[in-house]
Amino acid sequence: MKNLFLLLVSISLFFFSSMSDATNFTASGWKKHLEMRGKFYGQAARSIPEPVQVFLSDQELEIYFLLNVGKVVINLEKDGESLYWHEVDTTTERQIVTDLSTFESGVYFLKIINDEGDCLIGKFIR
Repeated sequence: MKNLFLLLVSISLFFFSSMSDATNFTASGWKKHLEMRGKFYGQAARSIPEPVQVFLSDQELEIYFLLNVGKVVINLEKDGESLYWHEVDTTTERQIVTDLSTFESGVYFLKIINDEGDCLIGKFIR
């Protein structure tokens, strides 16, 4: 009986931890995990399936580099126009927080591009 209980708990934890559309509550309020499509093919990026994690709240976009993936460019676009551009060296910067409070409603594309031209793309509605 104990083994069955442990199995059910393990399956439940796996199911809830693997949900890609997770929403978390933090001290600053609710934030949603933004799914990024694409891959970085560098040696370091192969050691973890998702070397970059992005979270979105009403006011902020948070980008976390879980590994050193070298130099990247962060580009935020709406209607094909670049509204935010930032170059990051992930050897020293592992967290980028962007204030979205002044951004208008609409569909946005977040692009994170490394030196080799590999690209991660996420889409969100504000």
